[in-house]
Amino acid sequence: MLGMRCGLYTTAAPESCQWNDKLMEDLNGTLGKSNAYFFNPENPTSVVDEWRIEVVKIWMCMEAKMTECGWAYVAGNSPMPADFQVLNYYTTFCMNDAKAPTFQYMYDMWADIFKNCPKVKAAMDKLCMSEGVKMQLDMRPKSPF
Repeated sequence: MLGMRCGLYTTAAPESCQWNDKLMEDLNGTLGKSNAYFFNPENPTSVVDEWRIEVVKIWMCMEAKMTECGWAYVAGNSPMPADFQVLNYYTTFCMNDAKAPTFQYMYDMWADIFKNCPKVKAAMDKLCMSEGVKMQLDMRPKSPF
């Protein structure tokens, strides 16, 4: 619904659609793995470190594909569903104005990942400039994390 609200979907090239589907599969469940840390902050930071290995692999792959294909977004030259999944990570972990000190290690991890993937970060910054995304961010409940 967010993509439709923003008026961002256009007909995409088959390669973009196939890459989008691969990314969606790779991303599914990745955010959920953070629950081991968020719902039990007593867990050691090694839980985040283990998760980071999987996350970095996905993000570096996105960065490389954007470079290889000259794409402005993670799965093409117009936003695709995978962009909105990545946007969820970006806005939850990097743009969250309710960051709990307990989870600073996780926030630092994400800031570093996006810093090392400048094309992915630029795509997210561009999406954040969309009036539809701005509206969604203003309307969503504040994160407890």
